[in-house]
Amino acid sequence: MKLSKAEIAAIIITIIFIALTAVFSLSSNGSGSAVTISVQRSEAPEEAVSQNPPSQENSIQAPVNINTATVKELCALPGIGEKLAERIIEYREKNGPFKSADEIMSVSGIGAETYRDIKNSITTD
Repeated sequence: MKLSKAEIAAIIITIIFIALTAVFSLSSNGSGSAVTISVQRSEAPEEAVSQNPPSQENSIQAPVNINTATVKELCALPGIGEKLAERIIEYREKNGPFKSADEIMSVSGIGAETYRDIKNSITTD
């Protein structure tokens, strides 16, 4: 059985591919350099903390009544910072109490995604 030049070339290319794959596989499994990233946590000033999302320990337990909540209570909601909380209060002062939880999407800056994140944490009752 005699192989053509094209078949020989295909076999050589396949062998080279397998060899390179083996070399890269072995080098990435055993002798690759490990990268370690360490993060130091520092205490932030109180003003900066209020603008950051709440941590697990600050997470809300009961639904927040968006018709009576303070800025601080609204800031406990995921994705709601101080400025957005102030807009919620301004909206309800101007338009009266929210009739339903989804009406909060009428506040500038609160869209469907933010509402989806907070809908189980808010109430109008």
